[in-house]
Amino acid sequence: MPSDPGLAARVLDKLNKVETKKGDTWPILVLAALESQEALDAAIATPTPSGSKTRVKAKATAAAPQVAYLRSITVEGFRGVGKQVALELPPGPGLTLVMGRNGSGKSSFAEGLELLLTGETYRWLNRARAWKDGWRNLHHPHAAIQAEFSLQGESKPCALVLEWKEGDPLESGSRTAQIRGKERMDTAALGWDEPLRSYRPCLSYNELGSMLDEGPSKLYDGLAAILGLDELVTAQDRLRDARLLREKAHKAAAEMQAKIVAALRASFADDDRAREVVAALDKKEWDLEKVERVLAGSTAGAGQDETALGTLQRLAALAAPSTEDIDRAAERLKKADEAQRALAGTIASRARQLADLLDRALAFHDAHGDGACPVCDRDGALSAPWHKKKREASAFREAASAATSAGNEADAARKAVMALIVPPRQVVERAASVGLDKPGAIALQAVSDWQSVLSGAAGSELAGLARKIEMASLALRRAVDALREAATAELARREDRWRPLAVQLAQWVSVARDAVRGAAAIPAIKSAEKWLKDTAGELRDERFGPIADRAQAICDELLRGSNVKVAQIHLTGSCPRASSTPSP
Repeated sequence: MPSDPGLAARVLDKLNKVETKKGDTWPILVLAALESQEALDAAIATPTPSGSKTRVKAKATAAAPQVAYLRSITVEGFRGVGKQVALELPPGPGLTLVMGRNGSGKSSFAEGLELLLTGETYRWLNRARAWKDGWRNLHHPHAAIQAEFSLQGESKPCALVLEWKEGDPLESGSRTAQIRGKERMDTAALGWDEPLRSYRPCLSYNELGSMLDEGPSKLYDGLAAILGLDELVTAQDRLRDARLLREKAHKAAAEMQAKIVAALRASFADDDRAREVVAALDKKEWDLEKVERVLAGSTAGAGQDETALGTLQRLAALAAPSTEDIDRAAERLKKADEAQRALAGTIASRARQLADLLDRALAFHDAHGDGACPVCDRDGALSAPWHKKKREASAFREAASAATSAGNEADAARKAVMALIVPPRQVVERAASVGLDKPGAIALQAVSDWQSVLSGAAGSELAGLARKIEMASLALRRAVDALREAATAELARREDRWRPLAVQLAQWVSVARDAVRGAAAIPAIKSAEKWLKDTAGELRDERFGPIADRAQAICDELLRGSNVKVAQIHLTGSCPRASSTPSP
């Protein structure tokens, strides 16, 4: 809040009378801007929403400066003064004139007092180093400036002393204050530093004229300081700079966004990632989350496998049966075929069927007793003597075990063939959609031939099936390898094009997030800026009123008897101030 208690009270009174809406944060920004740059930055970063009314309190203000009257100035070794010389003055209100011939030291005393109280002199401000290097009197080794003041409420005078060691530069002087009979203290304890910025102890004609010569901005600052409103001007500057910084950041992000979208449209029309990024950015509110998902390799729309990139990735991962798998399956078929051929024409080939038939006949005799054969109708075929052949059925079963094993192995060999890898046909069919027409067509034909071989495996002769899978798998591997290599190359080509833009896009997303967050605060900053500007204008008119009235009276007196009349004196307009905000 302003250090001027009266100004702080007026600002708070006006702010507390404002009808705010629920969620308004601009009153907080007004207070923070009046506080400090750090407070404003923190308030913008973490705004505290106000309710329907914003009630604020003034913070404790610094003690009022002590009223003082100049008693004397003593100068030694400074500019045109060598040995110590004192200028005594009558302390008290009113105008004191110091007159003397040229070269008598008037300027040395005036500039010495200005340097003692403010730490600088207007005459040397913004001048070349050579102007400052001549401050010390070359004919006197010791340099010091002292001024005595009568302080209101103090019976003893207060002395301010500024002195330098021999050879020290102008900026190295040490400054102290001491009330006679008391300990030395820092000059800041007098409370004069802030008032001296607005009410300089020495104001030359040239310095006064410079307020008009240096343009409207300098004049505006000077009037604001004279009226005690410079802290409101500083707060306005903070709000303006905060707004401009965020507007520039968002504008820069928007310009980069336009370039990125244009580049994506021009060079990445065949890339699904580019199309998704364009869809996310080509609207009023950027979908930065979607952009980050694309950069991370995930998509929120169609399934990944349905995209061109997903298709290429699956084609690059295609697999065909390995040579080892084919050799193992063919060898197993051949051995099963040899085993079956070895049993052909032997009892083993008939033993299993005959054993099953006798088992059923014996079961029938057990159930129905002696009688005719139910198959040939021969009388007495089923009898006790016949039953002895039961032992022969066990022998048939033993002979049948070899045939059963051979049959089971043949079935297992066929199933092993049908379990061999089949490249997914639906993936191979999409090869043409990503520009791999020729290798895709060859691979598709090889997959069809391979599927035909496997689908006919159940009824195929074993040795012939072995030859078929050996030939078909060789063509399949060649076609799949060629398609996989083509897909891998196309993926690499697309990645080489995409990677530089993806890096740029990732960097932009970080900047864009900051810009979006900053832009969200702009409306509140504008509201705070407008309210403070309007309020500063009202307070300026209030404080300028007595000055205008006095100037009006002087003009009326000077123009008595003249036809010229001054109708009204007032301040209008606002100061066009240049921003010092750095570009983002």
